[in-house]
Amino acid sequence: MKIYLFLSVLIYIVPIQLTGQQLLDSLQQEMKGASDSLKVELYIEMSRAVVSRDMVAALAYAQNAEKVALNMGDRLQLAKSWNTQGVYYYYLNELELSNELYYQALSIFDSLQYIHGIANSLNNLGWNYKVQNRIDEAIEYFNKALAYAEKTNDPNLVQAILNNFGTVYRNQKEYDKALGIYERSLQINRQLGNKKWEAYNLNNIGLVNMDMGYLQNALEHLELAREINRTQGFLEELTRNTLNMAKVYILKKDFGSAERYLHDAHLAIEANGFKRLRLEYFNYLVDLCESKGDYKKALEYEREQNRLNNELNRLAYDEKMAELQTKFEVAENARNLNLAERKLSQQRLVIISGIAMFFLLFGILILVLKLFKSNNAWAKSIQKLNSEIEDKAEALRLMNEEVKMINSNLEKAVEDRTDKIKAQNQKLVEYAFINSHEIRGPLARVMGLVYLMGLENKILLGDESFAMLMEATFELDHVIKKASQLLENEEILTK
Repeated sequence: MKIYLFLSVLIYIVPIQLTGQQLLDSLQQEMKGASDSLKVELYIEMSRAVVSRDMVAALAYAQNAEKVALNMGDRLQLAKSWNTQGVYYYYLNELELSNELYYQALSIFDSLQYIHGIANSLNNLGWNYKVQNRIDEAIEYFNKALAYAEKTNDPNLVQAILNNFGTVYRNQKEYDKALGIYERSLQINRQLGNKKWEAYNLNNIGLVNMDMGYLQNALEHLELAREINRTQGFLEELTRNTLNMAKVYILKKDFGSAERYLHDAHLAIEANGFKRLRLEYFNYLVDLCESKGDYKKALEYEREQNRLNNELNRLAYDEKMAELQTKFEVAENARNLNLAERKLSQQRLVIISGIAMFFLLFGILILVLKLFKSNNAWAKSIQKLNSEIEDKAEALRLMNEEVKMINSNLEKAVEDRTDKIKAQNQKLVEYAFINSHEIRGPLARVMGLVYLMGLENKILLGDESFAMLMEATFELDHVIKKASQLLENEEILTK
């Protein structure tokens, strides 16, 4: 039964393993001239091609994928390489390291919202927690994985998660939940035409029915699984189905049918060397003899079972030693790789530091040269400006002297003009004085005489000539008064 639980995890590795060396050669050929992005995918495929026979090589290929992804700065490919390495460390029973890699991959998948990757990492974490018997956490992660998987268009991923989920519920004796999940997985595999996994589903459904006491239902599902495995040539799974049917007949107390199925299973086990199934075979023989009350044979079969168990324990011990050897080799390879990477990092650091120092000094040199050229340019510019300022200052000085000379000449011209105007004014004053005093006196006397003549001789008043004389004297008087007025105004202006 355990083989079904194991095979239900990480389904995507199975088809790739079957291609073997042929696929590996093809991938290595394709690696030539491939882009960095394609190289990551090819390294992961190469790791899957060798994982069944060389775990160290598989891990090395996955680590090569990680290096290429790191150099590219491609976070998605980096997460895929970590997820793949997590699978291999699970096979090496390094669950803590496996979980760490899954979580690192999950963090990147989540940040990129890569739904398929999120579902895959959550599924793998759920299986690790199931193996560690941390059932609540396993169920939590399978639920999350299933929710994400259903958002993808990948039914293979959905059915793989469902198979793992069903196994958890069966182990917890939550049979109704286990049946519901196995039925969903069965429906998907039938739609996909995936006969091998359809047979797994039918076998597991049969066993859940057996656990629940629905023995006839169990037989029907197990027989369907047997028929698929028979037609597809899956002999080991066919033998396992046969043993499971014998177990159901023992529970039904149909010992004849149980013996017949156990006999068929025994022939297949011996013909094909299914050593691990041999232990189950003797275990069912013990159950059969106990149920029949034949305790002597039950004891004999129990002894044979113990012998086989010891043999299997030795086999397990050898496998454990091989596993430890593999872990040691992986650790040594990792240590050597870390040392090489550390040395390479140190060399890179020295080279990068040297390059950085070179560019820093080169930059400083360029800056100094630019500053030197800039200072020379500024000096020349300042010198040119100083020369221009001196020229302009000299021009301003000459213009100032010219202005001073013009001002001096202007002041002299104004002074001369003022003196001339004063002289003219003086003459005008003198002229006005003469008019107002020296001329007006005789005129006044003439006007008086004319007036007296008019009084003494009335006839003259009507004479036109006399009238004109009087008018002329009055006009002359008016002119003299006006000249006197001008004199008064001049006196006012000159005060």
